Amino acid sequence: MDKNWNLINIKDAEDWMSLGNKAVSLGELKRAGFNVPEGFVLSSTPTEAILSENGIKEEVAKALQKLDSSNIHQTAEEITLLTQALTLPDHLEAVILSQLNDQKLYAIRSSGTLEDLNEASFAGQYESFLNVSYQEVPRHIVNCIRSLWKEPILSYLVHQEQDPAKASMAVIIQEMVAADLAGVMFSINPTTGDDKQMVIEVIAGLGDSLVSGQADPESYLYNWYEAQVRMPKNASLLSKKALETLAVTLLNIQKLYGHPVDVEFAVKEGRNYFLQTRPVTRINYSGLKDQWSTADFKDGGVSATVSKPLMLSLYEYIWETELKRFLLESHILTEKELRKLSIVRFGRMYWNVSVVKAALAKVPGYKERKFDEELGIESTVEGGSATPWSPLTGARLLRMALAQNKIRKERSLNREPLKRELLAVYEQSLNALHKLEGQELKNAWIDLVHNLYLKSEGTYFWQIFLNNIHMGLARDAILKHTDQSTYYDLIGGITNISHLRPFYDLWDLSRIVRVHEKALTWWLEEPVENLVLAIQDVRQNQYFLSDFRKILNNYEYHSERELDVSWPDFSENPSPLIVSFRDTLTLDEAFSPESGKRKLHSNYLKALEDIQLSQGRKVANKLQEKAEQIRSMLWWREEFRDISTRYY
Repeated sequence: MDKNWNLINIKDAEDWMSLGNKAVSLGELKRAGFNVPEGFVLSSTPTEAILSENGIKEEVAKALQKLDSSNIHQTAEEITLLTQALTLPDHLEAVILSQLNDQKLYAIRSSGTLEDLNEASFAGQYESFLNVSYQEVPRHIVNCIRSLWKEPILSYLVHQEQDPAKASMAVIIQEMVAADLAGVMFSINPTTGDDKQMVIEVIAGLGDSLVSGQADPESYLYNWYEAQVRMPKNASLLSKKALETLAVTLLNIQKLYGHPVDVEFAVKEGRNYFLQTRPVTRINYSGLKDQWSTADFKDGGVSATVSKPLMLSLYEYIWETELKRFLLESHILTEKELRKLSIVRFGRMYWNVSVVKAALAKVPGYKERKFDEELGIESTVEGGSATPWSPLTGARLLRMALAQNKIRKERSLNREPLKRELLAVYEQSLNALHKLEGQELKNAWIDLVHNLYLKSEGTYFWQIFLNNIHMGLARDAILKHTDQSTYYDLIGGITNISHLRPFYDLWDLSRIVRVHEKALTWWLEEPVENLVLAIQDVRQNQYFLSDFRKILNNYEYHSERELDVSWPDFSENPSPLIVSFRDTLTLDEAFSPESGKRKLHSNYLKALEDIQLSQGRKVANKLQEKAEQIRSMLWWREEFRDISTRYY
């Protein structure tokens, strides 16, 4: 390729500032092994030189300087007249023709430097020319350059507040694919917003009439997550196998770029060619009829960041299985009232707020605004709905209450045995997994995901579901007699709660280490990586290492990202626990968890005493019973969460 005129082979196209995003995207596809037609790119760098050699550089620049929303048409007309006699310099034309075969046809495509960016799309506005003969290539390169100043382009630049002086044009010259079929593929359904559903539109022959909207295509839908195909009626262009091949390739292209894409393609004698790819910049969500949220999932971690596919599939599995079962067995909703309860969008889990609200709306006293506030859901309506008491809601409540009380009693009676069973199975499975290999390991993995995990996580989820209903009822009963501050005093200071146990144990050990100067200095000043090595070397027991190992063994299943199974837990990387211990070593007795617990318990007793003095013993006893009910539900929720973390 001629570097003086910046002719770049497509596979080497990397600089989007001079080659445009269209050319760079094709280069990336080519380097990744996708079938892109051979060709090269004339960079945008020679554009000014071409204008200079034609004697119109200054005039074009002056016209663009005056451009604003009031003179777009006039500016486009002026530049069209200035460039109507534009030609390539003889040297450049000779260099370009030397790269071509006079027996072949070519596709000449514009590649604007502002085209196909994530924040702007000029799709279909720049020029492309197909079936161009050897002799006509230079003329159509000029036509591509001239399209930089067409009225629609100038209008787009003005309204997008882009500087027209910064817009420049590279040109792609590729061998023409005499397509039997051509089309456009979208890795996300741009109409419904379903990111698991691909849209593939195909016509016979070349694809220019499809892109320009002049031809009606056959439209195919493919759900890559469930491997489901929806063929158009009387489909004649693509077989199911051909569709699946295109869909798999499209998914791989999306993986390459990391965002939804639309891809132009051609098919010749059964072989697929990829002609262009760009970001999908406009997505409608007409297919999402319900309100969806990541609220609470974010706090749990699964939607705090983009999650791994395994975590998303596990959460979707448990959400669809256990919430559905809970709603049906509680007689809150019927099968007809249920819809999909969770979806994955852009690597995050969302839950169906509409269905959950429809369920809670059947409970008298439900307040939508309160529900939104507690979960951190951004409200889409003013005020929100509320469910009043009535004979009808009372009848519903009775039916639900009977089912709920039965479930709650059964769960209450079985919680302790269930906890022991889950922990025993966990220890047994963990020990067994280390000894298995081959097919036995595969079978154990399947059993873990489909059975053991389902029971552990299902137990935790049912506790959450029960809490959401019964804690709300108990809270409302308390708040009829007291204020929010007193309510928090009544439910605060729960003892021996699972997520605080590591801190309690680290605190106790830190008090011992603090009175031994050498041990304290070693723990605080030794590099963390050296501490890790010492802990992993079981022969070393100086400076209370054996005591720290006991704590590590007790909580080795925890990690900095509890719901990311690809993230190392403390057994694999004890550094976070070491850092936490070092931080604890620097704290004085003012931070003792015991003093905190005493203060919270004192607040609890004081709140009960105040209620008894102001409203009598009977009310105080009733509110204490409700408070203990809430405290118990919270304690068990955290207990089952801890067991769930072990299974993760």
